[in-house]
Amino acid sequence: MGKLDGRVAIVTGCGRGFGRAIAALFAREGALLSVCDVIPRGELEGGVGKEIESLGGRALCFQTDVSDETQVASM
Repeated sequence: MGKLDGRVAIVTGCGRGFGRAIAALFAREGALLSVCDVIPRGELEGGVGKEIESLGGRALCFQTDVSDETQVASM
């Protein structure tokens, strides 16, 4: 049982680096994830999305620039 079981987390900057590491940690702790980055959605799904699935987690991936309110609202 993880510390975040059943909770939902939105993690930005998930394509690489700290954002990706945070998403993986949250997945290991049982969070359901919405992950986003400015890189194309297919790259997110093939990278961090597959990593989260391999950890037993679930994630929705979005290409989103969080500095753009319209894109954030759409996410």
